[in-house]
Amino acid sequence: MNGAWLAFIPIFMSLAGEPLAESVLLKNGARFVGEILENDERGIKVRIDGGKEMQFSANEVQGIKTPRLARHQLGQSSLDRRDYDAALTSLRQAREEEKRPWAQQEIDRLSYQALLGKGELDQAARLYLDLSERRTDIEWLGQAPLFWSEDETLPPSALVAARGWLHDDRPIARLMAASWLIGTAQHDDAKTVLDELQTLDSRLGGLARGQLWRAPKSPPKEEDLARWRLSVSRLPSSLRAGPMFVLAVSQDRAGQFEQAAISYLMVAYVYWPGSNLAARSLLGAGQASMKTGMADDARKILRELMTAFPGSVWAMEAQKKMAEPPSEEPTRAP
Repeated sequence: MNGAWLAFIPIFMSLAGEPLAESVLLKNGARFVGEILENDERGIKVRIDGGKEMQFSANEVQGIKTPRLARHQLGQSSLDRRDYDAALTSLRQAREEEKRPWAQQEIDRLSYQALLGKGELDQAARLYLDLSERRTDIEWLGQAPLFWSEDETLPPSALVAARGWLHDDRPIARLMAASWLIGTAQHDDAKTVLDELQTLDSRLGGLARGQLWRAPKSPPKEEDLARWRLSVSRLPSSLRAGPMFVLAVSQDRAGQFEQAAISYLMVAYVYWPGSNLAARSLLGAGQASMKTGMADDARKILRELMTAFPGSVWAMEAQKKMAEPPSEEPTRAP
């Protein structure tokens, strides 16, 4: 999240301020000039002279040469600073001015991230569902606004929306609604929907299964955790962050602190770096490491959290943990 998927695409502008022709440069040195049709974390599609369309994966692309509106770039930089209000103001203006479909979609994805960061959950979800009409790939599915942490709060407007989406024709809308309604008065209805979604394709079913781990019928046993760990490993990597986080929380509660710390760090460093879930995971990893007696490692993790997410609630909690005196004996599972 937070625009990390744009890292492989440098921005080029002419010194005179005039737009340059759009072109794609591949890592093998080949260059294709034409009209960019698609540009996201999956790669780039370009229509070259003669009308031929060519598709390149992100791993093949060195960069693109194309102008972006000043408001578009300003929105991106504001988002990177987590100034969500400024980002949304710039991105909304850019969306009105931009005419190229690929750039419009890029602005929409940035706006989605800004809405999530600001806590405008229902607006973010509506934009996500709109974008999902054109994107059904696993990378986009992995960015769905699902709840994975129990400290998530559901605004009243999102609660109303979720009640409607719980019986929507779109499976992704039902998954999202059920995720939000776990632990509410609609808990049983949400659980029923998640059970049904498990029978669909493995991608949605895997996410639904991970959601069900948030509310087990009884505390998970060691064999349950082993089964969940295997289930996570069978998911595509872009879908593992949320289920891995729930697994880490469950391992922590079961007293498997070393395993929990590892699982938390996988979320933070491998599966969803830069996200709010990554911040929560760094806090969890620091706390789990403290419980094993690895105080130095714990402080290193907590300091990194404070540096990477300054001013966040998780950074403030990390600061409190840093100020606590170390426990004399590590707490381990019996």
